[in-house]
This record gives sequence, structure tokens and C-alpha cells, in this order.
Amino acid sequence: MWMWKLLQNLIWPAVAGNVVWAFFTVAIAKWSKFSDDGFLVLAQLVALAFLGLYLAADWLYTVKKNGNMRPCCWPFDAFLAIAIAVSAIALSQDNAAIQVAKCTMALAFLIAAIGHCFGAWETIEGTNYKDNNKWLAIINLSGLAILFIFSLELFSIENDLWPLSIAIVFAVVWYLAFAACKMRGEVIKASPQHSGYRCVPAFIATLLFLVVLGGGFCISGYGKDEPLGGPYSIGGNKNDSKITKDKMAEFDGFKKLSWDSTTVVEFTDKIFTDSIKSNRAQSGVPYTDQFQRYNYVIKDGKIFVAVWDPKNASGICRTGVPPNTKWVVPYANMKIDPGKMVNFYPESLKNDLLLNVPTSLALATPSECSYSDTKQGKTTGVLDAHSKHFMLAQGIGNRISKFNTVPGWEGTKVDYAGEIVVNINPCYYVINQGSGTYRPNPDFKYLDRAAEIFTRTVNVAPKFVWRTDTGGEFKPSLSTSIKLDCGP
Repeated sequence: MWMWKLLQNLIWPAVAGNVVWAFFTVAIAKWSKFSDDGFLVLAQLVALAFLGLYLAADWLYTVKKNGNMRPCCWPFDAFLAIAIAVSAIALSQDNAAIQVAKCTMALAFLIAAIGHCFGAWETIEGTNYKDNNKWLAIINLSGLAILFIFSLELFSIENDLWPLSIAIVFAVVWYLAFAACKMRGEVIKASPQHSGYRCVPAFIATLLFLVVLGGGFCISGYGKDEPLGGPYSIGGNKNDSKITKDKMAEFDGFKKLSWDSTTVVEFTDKIFTDSIKSNRAQSGVPYTDQFQRYNYVIKDGKIFVAVWDPKNASGICRTGVPPNTKWVVPYANMKIDPGKMVNFYPESLKNDLLLNVPTSLALATPSECSYSDTKQGKTTGVLDAHSKHFMLAQGIGNRISKFNTVPGWEGTKVDYAGEIVVNINPCYYVINQGSGTYRPNPDFKYLDRAAEIFTRTVNVAPKFVWRTDTGGEFKPSLSTSIKLDCGP
């Protein structure tokens, strides 16, 4: 019994103090970020507050038993205390530690459920724990089920904080309702006059309340759209009719030139590294051994890019035009490698911020390899045309030839869009928000969140995020132990 007293009088108060410390750490340290990340901070505070509420109520309820506990209770208490303490510390940290909190809370739910199944917290005299503790076990398993359901990615949740917070609130409120009934002598099926169903309305009300609360937060409070500032229509957050009209005309022009040599795929680490190496070694366009540039869009937490398709590949540009310099016709020796991403870097040299190209050597795209729109006063190179954000936004398998054959392209929205710029030596990559079509919010907080998606996708973080709207403002990004592989 001394172990139980140690846990009750020292360990559990220490865990409660840990939770309180974590709560005020989040409240003080993240107050300045509340305007930007209010929903995330609120989720942390709610989770920690309800953990503290549970500890206080459980301590008061256990004290009533006056140490008359079964000997088997202390191992469950010890593991439960460790799990809750680690969860509280992890909840007070940044996003990287949330997975730790999620795992340890899942463990806490499981330990509590098993303990209640075996009647670990009943008194020595015991009661029919099959009647009482099965409900407490179900409550804890419900919290575990919530974490599992949200892990299936059936909901628009980008961050695990809200599912974790909802699971904790759900389990704690049910526990408090049950404990209140039990302390009033209204134990489920405890006696004929208290048939156990006076507590059921409280459970049902709590369930409905949390479903509404959770649904509201998931749909309007913190979904996949919010972290990146979107969703973005053509022209930005609001569909711009002029930009839409110009974009439709541009793709009509591409179709008239029979440009149809790429398809949209989901971005992966293999596609990325294989494309860098192939474009560097054999694409035949200038400066691929120094810099490469690719378009991307993000939708539903996934990144989409364009890769070369063998269809009609030889007809995209007359490659036999004698070049005056390698800057004038970079396509003369161009080779297409099916399945590799479209590097349009040579067509961006006029406005390049990474390589100081003299104006006299800037690319003059020949008419055979470009589309010119006189109304817009805009010329688009064949490489850029084959990886346009407007096409990427339509999702896997789409290509230029499908424009206007499948209605609704103009109404498609994206979560984010921009460019990937690869520096070959030293080998690293940068992402930006450079999309003239969707014009995503350039704030660094959204670029940082886009960088997190890239890091999860290819296991290598971009070295910088690049805000192009300010003329070239760079900010160091995340860091990973794995480095980008640009080949020998």
C-alpha cells in the first residue's frame, strides 16, 4: 500500500503541477502568436486544461476511498502518470512534438481502459466492476477511437492538435459525468431504484456537443485550407474574371500548337531526385548543371508536378534550328526523358534572381518554341507551358489536350502554388509562392507550412523559402539530417 500512497501523495500532484506548468507555458509563450495561430494555441490550451481537470477530479474521487485500493492499482497508476506527464510536456511544444503527445495519450487511454476492465481502481471490498468499470473502459476506448479515426485522414485536418484535443475533452467530460453520477450513488445498475439510465442523457448530450464542436472546428476552424491561406482561385482568394479569360485563351493557344507532351503526377522523393539527375546529365538545355526550376501546386496535403510523357514529345519544338548562342535557342539539343519533371529554368533567365545573367545574353525564345499572346503582350516558352499551374491544379492524369474537353478547369482551386528551384552545387532546393495564376498569400508563415509538406513528402527540407513578391526575400527553412541528392 505504500506505493499507492507514494503515487497519491507525491507522483500524481507532481503530474498535475506539470500539466499546470505546461498550460501557462503555452499561454505565455504563444500569446504573441495567437492572432496567427489562434486555433492551434487554443487546441493546446483546451487539451491541457482538461487534462488538469481530469487529474483534479480523479484525485478527489480517489481520496474518498481512503487508501482502500486493490494492490494491482499502482502499476496502472504509475504507467498512466508517466503517459500523462509526457503528453503534457509534448503538448506545450511545437508541432514536431505533437505526434509524441498523440502516441502517449493513446497509450494513456489504453492503460486506463485495461485497468478498468480488470477493476484495478475498485476498493478491496469490491463492487461488481462489470457493471461500473465497463463504462469507464468504454469511455477511454472512445478517446482512443477518436485518435484512430482522425489518423485515417478522412477529415480535413492538417495538424493533429485538434483531434488530440477533441479526444481528451470527449473522454474527460464523459468521465466527469460518470464520476458525478457515481458519487451521488447513482451508479449504473447499482440498485433497482437507480437502474443506471439517469446518467445516460448526460452521456448523449456530451456526445452530441462534442460532435458539433469537433465538426465546427474541423470544418471552419482549422482544416487543410487554413494553414496555407487558401483555398486559392484564379487570381487569388477571389476568382478574377480577366485572369481566368486570359488563362483560357492561353491554353487554347497551346492546344492549337498541338503541345501535349506532359501529364500531371503526384510529387514523390523518387520523382524529385530522378528528375534532378536526369535533367542535369542529359536534358541538353543550358545551365541544368547549376540550376533547375519546376512548378508545383498543393491540394489536399499533396504536391502535384508535371512530368514528360512520350506522347508527341518530338513535336513540341523544332529542335534543328541553328543557334546563334546557347542562350538564343536552348532547345537545339534538348532531350526529353519520360517520367521526369519539366525543368523550365532556361526560360526564366530574363528575370533570374539566382544567376546574374547579362541582359545581352538573356534568352530570346524562338517562335517555334513559344506561344505569343498579342492581347496580353505575353510570350510563354514551351517548357513553362508544359508545366503550368493551371494544368497541375486539375490533378493526376491531366494534360493540355484535356483542356476544354473536361469542363470546370477554371473553377478549380488549390491550397498553394509556386516554384521549386534547385541549386546543384552545393545541392539544395528552395520553394516560393511564384504563381501568376493563383497568386497565393506570400506571407512567410504560409511558405513555412508549405515547406513542412515538402519535408514530409521528400524527407528533405528546403533550405530556404523565397518570397518573390518583395523582389527576392529569402528565409531559412527547416533542417533535416537527410540531404538532397543531385547526383555525382
